[in-house]
Amino acid sequence: MYSSRLDKEKNPFFMMEVAKEFLKQKPEFEWHVTTSGKEFRSMLPGAIDALNKLANEEPRFKLLNGLTKEDNDYKE
Repeated sequence: MYSSRLDKEKNPFFMMEVAKEFLKQKPEFEWHVTTSGKEFRSMLPGAIDALNKLANEEPRFKLLNGLTKEDNDYKE
């Protein structure tokens, strides 16, 4: 799960590269990117387009928006 800002300081492009490699090596897992907002936002040019492109190409790379803190809590 990735819940940091999608801005330059957090390097979302690196996160997406890590996600691709992780999902390639672990076919039984999903990668979730979350936001409490209605949509994903970023001040970093191209970040949202790259995020959506990866989500369209890799069904286990999930974009989850409109979540509350409780929705993000891990449950077994």
